Amino acid sequence: LELTQIQRQAQDSPIIQLAYAAREGQEFWRNPRLTREAIERWQAVDAKEFLTAPLIVGKNTTRIACTASIRKALGYPDYRPVIGEPIVCRMNDKKYKGGAFYNNALFRIVTVDDTDFRQVRLRVEDSEDEHDITIHLEEIHGKNVPLGAVPCRFGYVYTAHTAQGGEWPTVFISDPGLIEWRNALRHMKALDQFPKWSYTALTRAKTM
Repeated sequence: LELTQIQRQAQDSPIIQLAYAAREGQEFWRNPRLTREAIERWQAVDAKEFLTAPLIVGKNTTRIACTASIRKALGYPDYRPVIGEPIVCRMNDKKYKGGAFYNNALFRIVTVDDTDFRQVRLRVEDSEDEHDITIHLEEIHGKNVPLGAVPCRFGYVYTAHTAQGGEWPTVFISDPGLIEWRNALRHMKALDQFPKWSYTALTRAKTM
């Protein structure tokens, strides 16, 4: 089957024009170059923008580094979550909390316990549904998840692979990350995947 009718954006959306150019491998998407202007654009973005519009990158190591940079710019401590932060679930358990917690489900932090920072209340994004849980944040607590804790990540930055299936009013795409991912794919002899990655990243946004 081939999907031919666009559903996520309007037919005349600039996103669609960019996405088709990427999928068809037009010149920029075959050989993008990192310019000083691109770096300055990245540095100029107000960190508060990433509270509602995620940054999409190519590699997981870049995701971790950018998340740390954004939280630092917001003035948030590196040892605890803060009310209002976006959180992404990293587990699948259809029986837990009525099925609200599944891989890549998005939440917001509503409360954080003053004495045990792992005890939080999360609100399902775009919903009034709230849940009290023991959270395990990959960026703070590491990879070993204790029994009973819900593995999560901060939702400021996604790899394109993880962002598949998600959508936001708008997203940011890292220019340095674009170059980095293309170079990694070339090293893996999988450069043909680069237009597909670019197309996926671009089409996560519903508007510019």
